[in-house]
Amino acid sequence: MMLDKNKKMMMIGLFLSKFDKKGLEALGFSRFWEAYNAFAFALDGLPKTINNYRDEFDPYFPNPRKGWKSRSLRPSRKSMMEKYANLSLEEFAAMIREIVSPLGDADSVIEATENDLENASFAKRIITGLSAEKHFTAHYQEIPCFSTASLVRTTHFGCGFDFKLEVGGKPFLAVEVKGLGAGAGQFQMTSKEYRVAEYLKERYFLYILRGFETPKPFFTLIQNPLASDIEFSNHEIVMHQTYWTGEVKKSLASNCMDVCA
Repeated sequence: MMLDKNKKMMMIGLFLSKFDKKGLEALGFSRFWEAYNAFAFALDGLPKTINNYRDEFDPYFPNPRKGWKSRSLRPSRKSMMEKYANLSLEEFAAMIREIVSPLGDADSVIEATENDLENASFAKRIITGLSAEKHFTAHYQEIPCFSTASLVRTTHFGCGFDFKLEVGGKPFLAVEVKGLGAGAGQFQMTSKEYRVAEYLKERYFLYILRGFETPKPFFTLIQNPLASDIEFSNHEIVMHQTYWTGEVKKSLASNCMDVCA
């Protein structure tokens, strides 16, 4: 679905206006500002923009808000409503996940194959994670120790952190980004992230974006997290893994389609 950033945010506003709290729940969120922040950061937009779109559509749906009832619906909003307002909750929620979840990104494709993209909690987690990463890339130079650093996204390298920062000829710094809906709560670190943090010590940072459910999320930067005030506890999961083998015959021929056509 080829939509620009503003059309995507408009669609999210329409969805939240029509389905209200049931729409929030379908996407894994409990508060409107949590959804505004997560979606807006993921799309490089402003949370207030989604809020405004929702308010514009509110007079046309049976929700408890009055919205902008004194203003006529603009042509672009009217077109959006005529095109999508008749979708069911499930159909519309699936479209929202599709336009926001970064399935074009290799990391997210891998994660989506190992999880249920239709599951609201997974959809929320992948969107919130992307939002926190986008927030970091937009603001990392405001942090004094990173202000002159060059930034490389390393999530898809599977090296135990999301970003590699280099400052002059000094050893690189590693930053792992986490997002929390509330101002406090639990986050997860994989065994690899934990081991790398243990190895890099002062060169490993956690960038935790907190308070998604409030109008003004904030971040906390933790250097050497394993030696910080964060309390870590170990959890082990035993998994049964299945793998497949494929046999190539000498007679095998290429069957590629022209995907660029």
